[in-house]
Amino acid sequence: MLFADHYKDLFGAQLPNIWLDAETVTIRRRVINDNVGSVRVRADLDAVDLLTPSGEILFSVNRLAEDALTFIAHTGAFYVRELPGDLSDDEKTGLISALMEIRILRSAS
Repeated sequence: MLFADHYKDLFGAQLPNIWLDAETVTIRRRVINDNVGSVRVRADLDAVDLLTPSGEILFSVNRLAEDALTFIAHTGAFYVRELPGDLSDDEKTGLISALMEIRILRSAS
């Protein structure tokens, strides 16, 4: 049973967003990439993909985020503000939130 399901059963309400790491990402958030070394990046003319070792697409994003996604694939822990490239702070937090949502990244404690 997921924590959110257990919480709902216990308290009769949805889990508050404060518990959802992907909902609370800021530019000062430190994140952990437990998948470093087991994911790779592939770029084409329009998009950049994060791939499993077997080539399965885990995540795709606009080519604008290529430098950031490459950095993420090779870095075990970092602050959102450290992402390279021409992304705005909102784009950086959006990228990290999406990767946390699909459990590629997790919040550092």
